[in-house]
Amino acid sequence: MKINKKRIALYITIIITACVYSHLHAGYARNPRHINVMVIVIDALRHDHLGCYGYERNTTPNMDKLASEGTRFAQAISAGSWTAESVPSILTGTYPPTHQIRDWNGILNREVGTLAEELSAKGYQCVFWGNHRLLRKIDIHAGFNKVYSSDKYVHDKPILSEYAFTSRIINRIKTRYKDRPFFFYIHYEGCHAPYRPPAPYKYMYLRDKYRKEPKFIPISTTNSNTLIYDRRKSIPWIVNENNITDPDYYISQYDGALSYVDTQLQRLMDSLSSFGLDKNTLVILTADHGELLGEHDIYFNHYGGFEENIRVPLIIRLPGVFPENKIISKQVSLIDIAPTIIEVIGLKKPRYMQGESLVAFFKPFRNYRAKYACSGWKRGIALRNEDWKISYNGMTGLCSLYNLKKDPEEQINLAASRPVKLQELKKVLGDFQKRIVASAPPKKGEPLKEEEKQLIRSMGYIQ
Repeated sequence: MKINKKRIALYITIIITACVYSHLHAGYARNPRHINVMVIVIDALRHDHLGCYGYERNTTPNMDKLASEGTRFAQAISAGSWTAESVPSILTGTYPPTHQIRDWNGILNREVGTLAEELSAKGYQCVFWGNHRLLRKIDIHAGFNKVYSSDKYVHDKPILSEYAFTSRIINRIKTRYKDRPFFFYIHYEGCHAPYRPPAPYKYMYLRDKYRKEPKFIPISTTNSNTLIYDRRKSIPWIVNENNITDPDYYISQYDGALSYVDTQLQRLMDSLSSFGLDKNTLVILTADHGELLGEHDIYFNHYGGFEENIRVPLIIRLPGVFPENKIISKQVSLIDIAPTIIEVIGLKKPRYMQGESLVAFFKPFRNYRAKYACSGWKRGIALRNEDWKISYNGMTGLCSLYNLKKDPEEQINLAASRPVKLQELKKVLGDFQKRIVASAPPKKGEPLKEEEKQLIRSMGYIQ
């Protein structure tokens, strides 16, 4: 009998690879209390304003460093284009029609649990850190032992600066959680309008070589109770600073705010290292949504399913599980974050979670199976794969169709010229919606108080 040495060598390689991975991963699964979890969400952060995603300005040296130490996902899609829908999706692993929170006073579907509930049941200390004005309003805090939310504001600025906010987190790790398994959800207001970074970040990009020739865009002065996100070709009133009409000025402030948060990230990472926690803390960096900075004649907001709104950064670091300096080009969704955490610490994925574990990219004999990613907003829904995207506008009842391979900036709507492809994706979208819509109708909490409405107005959601 002739022995095929090449085939035997291949089998041995596969077996050794599987055993090594199983040994590494089983260590986490056997003793999940030794793996801490830190999910860091930066509000309104576009993926393409990070250096590791190709941005020309050196805005994010520390985020770039984190990406080099872990795995970067090149096509990560948020499940919602604004905070009230996207954050619950991150913390439940479900799409907005399933978790049913579609507004600030929405109530979480009681058939859906939260990541904090799953982890607190296993002995984790779960802490929700929010430096965003409206996070306390979202019904997503079940399972958290502590909720810290900076929701009191003076002159449209948080009482806690991003620096002070970070200092408080570091101090709590040092004094309370250094020797206890913890799950931290950390939400920086970050790049959310209005863009008001402190010095020196305010001046960092004002006159650099990437600043374009000034142009004039009028400032919106409308006072009606409509979403300012429906307005095009004007600078929203909440962004206005000293009646400056050059959009590049505000982009420089957006980038300055990003660099400000980038320095806070490094402080967090340095603290993990100094406490000896960097090797056993799963760090996930992402955004709840992006921001339109003039694309499609829409300035400084994040309403709708455009790529600039729903494509976000996603970087994951955990030595031994997520490879260093690895780039995954395949499309993934932020609803995959919760199932990923569940698998890494060795738990069984709850049935309600709709996402897939991203560990599948690195585990032998596993494949990431999701072909489509969905992103919703109050008046519409978008569905995309790596080639095509369909967006449904609930206000007009119309669909838009884009070929993302040939037209990544969504300049050419093919809905009229490609009717067969449009109908094909309409059916896919309809079937997808049927699978993710909850059986019970959504519920709302108490009506918003007038001061809460004022707070929402100050964030630019209604005028």
